[in-house]
Amino acid sequence: MQLNLQAASKRAARAAKRGDVRAADAAELDYIKGNVPLFSRRADDVVPGSCSRLCRGAGANGETLLEWQLPSGKVVYSDMDANVLPEYEDDACAMLLNLNPGRVFDLLPA
Repeated sequence: MQLNLQAASKRAARAAKRGDVRAADAAELDYIKGNVPLFSRRADDVVPGSCSRLCRGAGANGETLLEWQLPSGKVVYSDMDANVLPEYEDDACAMLLNLNPGRVFDLLPA
């Protein structure tokens, strides 16, 4: 079932009040899977992928990251706004190049 943001927030808040962090994470992940696309800033485009995990405290400063599975089999990580982390931009752009080889010049770093 695809959730809207308000329903997902309510579900996550109820679970958190009960102390069920796993259920709260599941509610957030369900919303992300159904509504949030992975985005590459370098390519300025959406990258095909499926959010597979919510990783609390996994970032360099303890921030929450999202784990994404790309159709190529690669795994990349993003921030909670679904922006690919800079260290995974090469993998994300390679995925886009596989889909559209004519974009090679658009994706070269400036």
